[in-house]
Amino acid sequence: MAQSNEEVQQLHQVIMQSAGDLSNGIEEVSSATMASEQTLRAELQQVKVALEASDAKIRTEVTEALELNAGRDPFPSFVRRQRCAKPSGATGKFVNPRAELNFKGRKGEDDLENYYTEEDLFIGETVNIFGRKFFLYDADDFTKKYLKDVLGRDSTPIAVREPEKPKPKPTAPPYNGFGDEDDSLGSWKNLVLKAPKKNVRQYIENAGCMLKFSMKLADADPANEVRRFVLTYYLADDTVSIYEPPQRNAGIIGGKFLQRQKARNPAGQPSKAADFFVGATE
Repeated sequence: MAQSNEEVQQLHQVIMQSAGDLSNGIEEVSSATMASEQTLRAELQQVKVALEASDAKIRTEVTEALELNAGRDPFPSFVRRQRCAKPSGATGKFVNPRAELNFKGRKGEDDLENYYTEEDLFIGETVNIFGRKFFLYDADDFTKKYLKDVLGRDSTPIAVREPEKPKPKPTAPPYNGFGDEDDSLGSWKNLVLKAPKKNVRQYIENAGCMLKFSMKLADADPANEVRRFVLTYYLADDTVSIYEPPQRNAGIIGGKFLQRQKARNPAGQPSKAADFFVGATE
């Protein structure tokens, strides 16, 4: 019985030692796996950065920044991301290297000298993208830092301001002679017709005040030489009316010659009280 207890204790010690060794082995494998994973991630990150840097040297994208209400269709990209060929230095014309074929394949397809790279793009440079010239006048913060630290280029933006185009103001159509001029002008200014505003203060201060003048036709023929008129100017609303008094044996029926309305002087401006005086010709 004592011998069996010793065997059990020995077996228990062997099992516990094996479990400890297994735990240590698992920890070592786990540490090695994590180290390998971190190393792999670092290598992948380096490869990714290298690929992005290499890709940035040969690929170019042009997008158009539109202002609000620019009146143009919002295209997502003016030139999609691709390699943009340079114009020929000798002729200055755009030549696509992929279109030049020879017996060995496409000529200059893999030659970076035929395409724009990061060294060709800096503030103040004019680039020719597929026959259209673009002036580089500003960049974002990362690009400015890259130009200054890596390429040694000046990153100061250039002020570019387009000249302001004068906005043409619509001119009012000429008065057609029908109805009141203010009413006709109101139908042009507003879609929904509104009554024209009147100068209430002028109307209150000059209510019942009017200027009256006797008139005759200037340079009239003998038949109209005897005609006489009375001009009334109303100070309340700057309107004018002309009345022709009837005369016996004149051969002309008198009465209203001009209905009360606003008139214009020979210069085309609305008539005012200062335009009417003795000796004036209207």
